[in-house]
Amino acid sequence: MKIVSTMLCAAALVLASCSAAPASDPEPEPTETGPVPALTLEGAEQVLADYDERNNAVALEVAATRDGTLWAAVDAGPVLLSAQFNTIGYERLDQDQPTGPWQRTVDRVWAPELGEHPLYALVTYDVADIPTEESADKPTDEPTSEPTDESPDEPSVEIDWVNLGVWVQDSDASHWLGFADTTVDRDRLADPMVVPLTEELAAPHRDAAQHLLAYLKGKDVPEVIPDDQLRDYLAGANIDDEITRRLDAALFSNSSQQIGPGGSVFPVQTEDGPLGVAVLRVYSHMSVGEGRYITLDNDDLRIALGLSERSSRVVYKYAVTIAYLLGEDGTVEVIGSDFSHIE
Repeated sequence: MKIVSTMLCAAALVLASCSAAPASDPEPEPTETGPVPALTLEGAEQVLADYDERNNAVALEVAATRDGTLWAAVDAGPVLLSAQFNTIGYERLDQDQPTGPWQRTVDRVWAPELGEHPLYALVTYDVADIPTEESADKPTDEPTSEPTDESPDEPSVEIDWVNLGVWVQDSDASHWLGFADTTVDRDRLADPMVVPLTEELAAPHRDAAQHLLAYLKGKDVPEVIPDDQLRDYLAGANIDDEITRRLDAALFSNSSQQIGPGGSVFPVQTEDGPLGVAVLRVYSHMSVGEGRYITLDNDDLRIALGLSERSSRVVYKYAVTIAYLLGEDGTVEVIGSDFSHIE
């Protein structure tokens, strides 16, 4: 589930107690017809069902204890850091943290043939609240027939959004963990193709990550075709002209091996070409001159960040998850991005 940067939503990808046995992908039968994916569709359905059960349990425990460290036993990467940030934010706001329960339905799975652990896969899924007795007693908003488009005569474009998550597994004895997550237009994703993770597959994705890194540092990168969210971020949306803004960016992991678990880039293949997810850290530094102050429009976010009402310097620390398609000419077309506060 997308964790929006404006705060505050539940840590939707966080797994719960480790007491249950890990959900493992059923061993596929040996075949001579093609490579074996790191995670099959059937395996992903089992993984996410197991995940939901444990995620819902840990959400209750964290809400009761305000102990964000509980997420660390079950999550990794941006999902973990964002979940911990949200827990701190709810405590600072003295608000109850959402506890679900939630249920995910697997759509499709893209996974390379890896041969050995660690493993990774990209999974699209839909998520919904599970009705409870308490939620059944709450009133629901009536649907409105009023048009939301300011130009009702113009046809609106319906986008079928779906969650796209990166999932990783260290060993047969460990759970699959939610590592990163964003949302994409379901129609932009071609069906999976299983291929071995070779240097030929990985190399252009390393280049793509470097292009995205340069773009997030504010450089002119013609290879990158951004989505609206990246474009708005670079444009400094809603930033006053008198505020000095400096951007820092780095790949999420400092590992020498950036492809796959432990790294920042997760390449797969579709029937139409390469698909990938890259994860980066972005720091947005904002400051004003002496005697001036920065005022955040979102007071809840200000409190969650631990900022005073009169701040002369503000630093947003994000994990940025970017889903992209690689063109034959080396273009990196962004089809989904998520900015999640991590501190």
